[in-house]
Amino acid sequence: MDAKDLRAIDNLLMLAEHFSESLTLKQSIVYILSEGFHYQLKEVAEMINTTETAVKAILFRARNRLANAAPQKIANANLAEQKQAAAFIYEALKEEEPLILIQAISVEATNRKIRKNEPKCIQSLYMAA
Repeated sequence: MDAKDLRAIDNLLMLAEHFSESLTLKQSIVYILSEGFHYQLKEVAEMINTTETAVKAILFRARNRLANAAPQKIANANLAEQKQAAAFIYEALKEEEPLILIQAISVEATNRKIRKNEPKCIQSLYMAA
């Protein structure tokens, strides 16, 4: 690996960390699929199993968050979730493979369903983390 390759990897890591700190996983995925991989909104909606209107709203919120000079920390996001999101984003960008992001959405949905079925006292721990 030469210096140019190392800089490219470093830039991807910084971008992935910025997205995971500033956006929710879903916002990151929609933004990258739309802006990075140039998918149409209808295609993104089909990929993540939602409506085109929902994708537009998610993309609008993502763009607004990214437009702010100081990154806003995501409420109720714990460090482990942010690191996992950054890893998904980094891999997808490095491999130029949007399927990694689409799989990340299903992982997030599964994790949400698991947490939703947990007792309220356990759910509050996720909120506090």
